[in-house]
Amino acid sequence: MSPESPVFDTDRVERELAGCPLGTRVLVYRETASTNDLALRLGAEGAQHGTVVLADAQTAGRGRMGRRWESGPGLGLWFSVVLRPELPEAHWPRLTLCAALAVVSGIETVAPTVRAGIKWPNDIQCEARKLAGILLESRSGKGGFVVAGIGINVHHRPEDFPPDLRAIAGSVRMLAPVAVSREELAVAVLRALAGLWGEAADGFEGIVAECERRSVLLGREVEVTAGVERLVGIATGLDPLSGGLLLRGPEGGHRVVGFGEVTRVRGAGLGPGGVG
Repeated sequence: MSPESPVFDTDRVERELAGCPLGTRVLVYRETASTNDLALRLGAEGAQHGTVVLADAQTAGRGRMGRRWESGPGLGLWFSVVLRPELPEAHWPRLTLCAALAVVSGIETVAPTVRAGIKWPNDIQCEARKLAGILLESRSGKGGFVVAGIGINVHHRPEDFPPDLRAIAGSVRMLAPVAVSREELAVAVLRALAGLWGEAADGFEGIVAECERRSVLLGREVEVTAGVERLVGIATGLDPLSGGLLLRGPEGGHRVVGFGEVTRVRGAGLGPGGVG
C-alpha cells in the first residue's frame, strides 16, 4: 500500500512544520487498518524520529485495552508519530502525559473556547465528553522507539457516533463556534508535542504540574482497575517521577498507580469545568 493524500493537505502540514523536529516526514493514507501498526513497522525498519503516519480512515483503529476506536473518513484526525527517546526506557511511560498535554494545547490553539481536560492516563475530555485518546506502544532494546498514536474527534456531529457512544463522545465541531481544519490541528498538536518532548528530556516536574492543572480527576473519588486489582480512593495528584496517579485510600495512605483504567468517578473535582 502506498501513501495517498487527496483528502489531506500534506504540503501545508510539512511547510508549517518546517524546522520542527516532528513532522519531518508525513505519510498520508486514504485508509489503513491502523496508523500505529504502520508506524511500528516503519520504526522497526529505521524510520527517523518525527515520522508521522496519518490516515483519513482506519478500519481497525484501537485504543487502550485493545478497544476499537471509531475512525471513519473525513471526521477525525488519526495519526501516529515515531519517537526515538533519549530518556531511559523506564521513563518512556512519561510520554503519555506529554502527548495528552500536547493534544489539549493543540485543541485550544485552534479552538480557544474549548476547555479540554485530561482524564488520566490517556483520555481528553470536555464537558464530560471524550474528544480524544492516546495510545503509546514501544519496541525496546537496541534501536528502541516509541509510537504515539493520537485520535481526535474533529468534525463529528452527534449522529456520526454509534448510538452507544452518543452520550459520552464529543468533537471539536460540537464544542467550538468556529470551523477547524484537520491540518491546522495536526500542526498545533505536533508543535506542542515537540516542545514538551524537549522539556521532558530536561525534567518532568513542569509537565506533571500542568497535567495536574488540566486534570478532570483531582479531588474526586475514583475507581481504578489495575490488572487484577480494583482500587478506590481520592485522586490527589500525579507522581512527579513517573506520572502515575496518586490515590489516597480509605485509611488515608497514598499509593502511586502506575497503570490502569479509571472506571468510575464521583464528585465535582478540581479540574477544568469539574468534569470527568
